[in-house]
Amino acid sequence: MRASVLINFYAWIARPIARWSTLLWLILAVAVGFFLFDLLRSSGTEGRVPLSLIVVLWTGFLIAVGRCFAELPAPFDPQSRFRVRLVARIKRGLLWLLAIATTALFGLVALLSVRAVGMYVRVLLD
Repeated sequence: MRASVLINFYAWIARPIARWSTLLWLILAVAVGFFLFDLLRSSGTEGRVPLSLIVVLWTGFLIAVGRCFAELPAPFDPQSRFRVRLVARIKRGLLWLLAIATTALFGLVALLSVRAVGMYVRVLLD
């Protein structure tokens, strides 16, 4: 039953994110533009490259959560045929694995965000 809690949590988060998907795509495009511009510039932007990359990662992460968890598979009837129950369990299992991977990616992006902000603060203080 814990798998359902995690999937339902991401579905709860995904519903408002799905409504803002157009704005998130716009933010992603602007952040990618800043990232590429700062990356291709010669010097003086070392502090901004990680920050624009973090914005790209967060918006991509939010878009992915909004897309993957906005609609959950319908619960199956225990009285239905074996094949229908099996397909529903496989879909639910794959969604659970996706929720675990999403949680791991969330931790990684959060860690990278803290590191990037620390790098930016060091650049500002020097």
